[in-house]
Amino acid sequence: MKLSRLAGAILLANVSLGMASVYAADAPTLKDVLGASGITITGYVDAAYTHLDAQTYRDDGTGSPIATFGPNYFDENNSGANNAFALKQASITIAKQPSDGFGALVNLTTGSDATFIHSNGAGANDYDVTQAFVQYAGSGLTVIGGKFNTLAGAEVIAPTGNTNISRSIAFLNALPFTHTGVRVSYAPASNVTLYLGSNNGWDAQKDTNKSKTTELGISFTPTDMISAAVYAYSGGEGSPAQTRTLI
Repeated sequence: MKLSRLAGAILLANVSLGMASVYAADAPTLKDVLGASGITITGYVDAAYTHLDAQTYRDDGTGSPIATFGPNYFDENNSGANNAFALKQASITIAKQPSDGFGALVNLTTGSDATFIHSNGAGANDYDVTQAFVQYAGSGLTVIGGKFNTLAGAEVIAPTGNTNISRSIAFLNALPFTHTGVRVSYAPASNVTLYLGSNNGWDAQKDTNKSKTTELGISFTPTDMISAAVYAYSGGEGSPAQTRTLI
């Protein structure tokens, strides 16, 4: 009798373990859940050590000079020393961007670079809502509304999209970083995309005037190795508004 009870207990335990294994194998992972929902989560960390034998200085308006690495403030470090480690950027992007239907994207950035990419109307700290927009896509047409990266220029905020660790002076002084407004893109063919938009202006989350900036563009990719694009921005910037045009 004792042997039979022991055998029965062992059999029941084996069945229970087997069922637990089946349930564990069938349990969806976070990747499965996100994949089924169409949501993607991506990110990166950008850290650097920078050395410079000599420094230049700029005045921050308080009469106290601040040590910098020159006109490219993306190379500046917070300590003012010419030998320093720095967390340049840590970024995460959560997005759902179906080819047909509604979607959205949120891109958050922290690190020393975040201080320099703030739009007008956002707090000047080491945390930035770099992009946040909703979208609708269908039949080659995509409409987004919110805050999004500029089309202008070959260099971008995210270091993963640049060839060099540094940004050019033109990226800092001749191009916007982001826009807040509406952008419409249409692809009449698989290798051609047209753009039309209206926004608050250059790096203006909060507009400083009643004038809006118009965005126009066309991109063409004849092959996987060749692409070309022309983008134009024109509208009133500053207060009082003065027309600024970029092609």
